[in-house]
Amino acid sequence: MLKNYLKVALRSVFKHKVYSLINLTGLAISLAACLLIYQYVSTELTYDTFHSNAGNIYRVVPSLQDDSGEWKNHAMSPMPMAPVLAEEHPEIVGYTRFTNSSAAVVKVGANCFTEKLLYADPEMLSIFTFPLIQGDAGTALRDKSSIVINESMAIKYFGSPDAAGKTVSIKLGGEFRDFTVAGVATDIPHNSTISFDFLLPFPVVLELWGEPFVSSWGAMVTRTYVQLADGTDPALLEEKLPATIARRAGLPEERLNRLRLALQPLRDVHLNPNYFNRFEPTTNPLYLFVLSGIGFMLLFVACFNFTNISIGLSSVRLKEIGVRKVLGAGRVRLIRQLLVESVFLSLIALVLAMTLAEIILPTFNALTDGHLSRGILFDWKTVPSMIVLLLAVAILAGVYPAIYLSRLSPSKILKGSLRIGGSNMFTRALIVVQFAVSIFFIICTLYMSRQMDFVREADLGFSADQIMVAPISSSEGRDVLDRLKNELGSNPAVVSIAGARESMGRESDYAVTVAESEGMETETFVFRIDENFIPTLEMEIVRGRNISTDFPSDPGRSVIVNEAFAQKMGWEEPIGKRIELNFPGLEDNTGEVIGVVKNFHYLSLHSPIEPAVMFTAADFPVTRIMVKIKPEGIPGTVATIGRVWSSVAPSSPFEYYFLDEDFNLQYQMDDRWGRIIIYSAVLAILISAIGLLGVATLTLSRRTKEIGIRKVLGASVLGIVKQVNREFIILVLLACLLAFPLAYYVMSRWMENFAFRANVGWTVYGVAAALGAVIALTTVSVQAVRAASANPVDSLRYE
Repeated sequence: MLKNYLKVALRSVFKHKVYSLINLTGLAISLAACLLIYQYVSTELTYDTFHSNAGNIYRVVPSLQDDSGEWKNHAMSPMPMAPVLAEEHPEIVGYTRFTNSSAAVVKVGANCFTEKLLYADPEMLSIFTFPLIQGDAGTALRDKSSIVINESMAIKYFGSPDAAGKTVSIKLGGEFRDFTVAGVATDIPHNSTISFDFLLPFPVVLELWGEPFVSSWGAMVTRTYVQLADGTDPALLEEKLPATIARRAGLPEERLNRLRLALQPLRDVHLNPNYFNRFEPTTNPLYLFVLSGIGFMLLFVACFNFTNISIGLSSVRLKEIGVRKVLGAGRVRLIRQLLVESVFLSLIALVLAMTLAEIILPTFNALTDGHLSRGILFDWKTVPSMIVLLLAVAILAGVYPAIYLSRLSPSKILKGSLRIGGSNMFTRALIVVQFAVSIFFIICTLYMSRQMDFVREADLGFSADQIMVAPISSSEGRDVLDRLKNELGSNPAVVSIAGARESMGRESDYAVTVAESEGMETETFVFRIDENFIPTLEMEIVRGRNISTDFPSDPGRSVIVNEAFAQKMGWEEPIGKRIELNFPGLEDNTGEVIGVVKNFHYLSLHSPIEPAVMFTAADFPVTRIMVKIKPEGIPGTVATIGRVWSSVAPSSPFEYYFLDEDFNLQYQMDDRWGRIIIYSAVLAILISAIGLLGVATLTLSRRTKEIGIRKVLGASVLGIVKQVNREFIILVLLACLLAFPLAYYVMSRWMENFAFRANVGWTVYGVAAALGAVIALTTVSVQAVRAASANPVDSLRYE
């Protein structure tokens, strides 16, 4: 019986080649998109699950409250917190702290590169599962002169993974220090929030930073992870943490009342981006939900095409179904036959989809910043998912036509008195839904485009144009800055040179602390800068003055605040006010306000402008050197700076980026989702147009005689095309009524991610409706003109 069903299905495919091709094309495209989206979402949901202790690992996250009562969560925590918590609570069986270096020079023989380092406590390799090719995870970080590198770095510097026992030189504290490779780790999976190329013992950073940071409970500078004993209730442990901090931190009671500690599960870190100062790659779960919804919407559109065309073709197959019913075929058997045909077509479409998905995989990876590898769709783990998807598509697309056709009366079928197809309300409803999906995506595309244009053209409060930023090791940054100023100061192509520890658009591990003045308290970002920083970035000083070498008291004693800071503190006249900054760098942690700068966006326009404090100190670590250059002859100027750099910093490779490009990287995810929506809109329109083409072709084939009579009676081709298009325009208008409120709701929610938003008017809805109408009219008109141009004699000769 099954063999017979398959023969009939194959015969039907070849008999109706055009419509079968339309069905297969739409299904294959949508299935390919669904397969890739499924793999991407699965990867995102499996972040950090490969650690054997993942269920017992938690990140300790502080929350600070300001005077307005607002709580802000921080991914970073004070350096002394971890050992104190482990000492006080036996439920914590292990802890590790992480901190990153901005840049460090790594040298092995002739190989010399600027690399980023990760510092971690010795227990890190025991808590987390990062398998070592060489070395012992329990002892690899016990010695301060040891280092762990990953397999790629071993090959890069030593030519092979066999690097244990070999020496790596790293420039720290102004001089090169030798470290012995005590372990070589396998390359870390992409679905890991913690990664490293070079892993150094945490005691090294304690030596580099010194006592102020080691004992400070106000500077948020490390990421803290703890491993809990089996069976520990994290909620009960959280309740004990405030009392521990109260006993051991020595903070005032008022400060303690504004501090909360929470234990965030490791598996939640990647899917929770709502933390300041995070270094881990994160994904907003809403985006995964949206991406999954896009896949399902594309699949539904393709299934609607399948259903529409199946119903349209039913008029061609009526006699076949009538004869089968007369010969004794029951309704169940007919439904089974039609569903087998649906499964057969879906299977062909799935094979085509897998091939198509493999072809477009590189484009998909570039679009989503994913790391899916070729062959992943043919992995045995995906087979059950594919079977479920195949059956779901087959049933979704084929069940209605099967039930619809199987219930028809055989007597009416064989008498020829039955007419079905073009006027079917269900068919029209499916067309409306298809175009509603297309118009929805068009509106989303226009909204996102307007908003992204707005954020890129917004006044940032500083100028990022033609500013070249060169990262430098903090141990030599100050010396290199002074030498560059001497060497390039007379170069007419160089406007100015500045140095800083923090940069715009980059959340720093040093950037958040607490400030006090006159009983007021607020959270603030901290920028350590030199006297050229404000002029180089063309920031506007609205009150007071800039930091200056003409005032010997400025380093370590004077601060500049932004307007948001002064407003938060309630100051009408900020100049001369003194603040207590619980952060190393100022003498006695206090400073006098000497200037106020106009508010500036040091983070993206997703975030409101927060209070900020800027100061300089005689020995503050310079990690970024900023050179503002003239717009003429930029490549030549950069080459000149590179040559000077080689002479003033021979042990540090010359690497740079431009501040405007780097600042715009904060919108990388928004750009990515904008491109995803554009691609989705194109696919939805393409699939809808394919389906509409099939429906229009079937509809016009049933109206051949009507069109012939109209032409004989004097109707023009244009008049017939208008007549045919009228009903489809009505369907597009109904689709707009369905798409508009949904798009408005979704885009309003998306715009809430931005503290500063473009004023998007109702014109986007008009443009989307017009585009939908043009697509529908073009698709239908192609077939309508063809039908109207045919010789009426051909359709009426037998009447």
